[in-house]
Amino acid sequence: KPLDINGSFMVSSQQTNLTYSVQSSNSSYTYTWSVPSNAKIKSGQHTSSITVNWGSTAGNVTVNAQNNCGSSADRSKMVKISKSLNAYAITLPQAGKEEMLLMPNPVKDIATLQFYAKTNYAYTIQITDVRGRSLLQKKGAATTGTNTKKFNVQNLSAGTYFILFTKSTGEKQTLEMIKE
Repeated sequence: KPLDINGSFMVSSQQTNLTYSVQSSNSSYTYTWSVPSNAKIKSGQHTSSITVNWGSTAGNVTVNAQNNCGSSADRSKMVKISKSLNAYAITLPQAGKEEMLLMPNPVKDIATLQFYAKTNYAYTIQITDVRGRSLLQKKGAATTGTNTKKFNVQNLSAGTYFILFTKSTGEKQTLEMIKE
């Protein structure tokens, strides 16, 4: 029986605590995992599930199952780096990295936008389709530190959308959102 790998196929550069697992695991097997050279397996090597801290390049998550009878063929899942999650990285004073992140991406029901604000400011978030039509708009007030805004997108059709984040200062950032 072939091994199928569960886990995200699209990640952000340097994303942490990603889980990959064997779909139909069997406790009598030992699983050997490999990830791209700039990604690191934090935990789970030789089990049916691993936790990975991703690096900065795309690559395969690969697993092989072994038992007393032998070894399975390697199974791989290609993992790509989402440009939309990295394109607008800014420096975060205390951590060295500030990113505006959209999680999960691709999204099924609830999209979460997380961003850091150096000061308090008003903002508008608009979701548009590829033709630029506005489908959802929300206004908010950012407070100093990490801010989180959730959107219910379950009524959107599968496809590509854009999230336009506009600060009261006029500064804009755009993220791509993929709806499953």
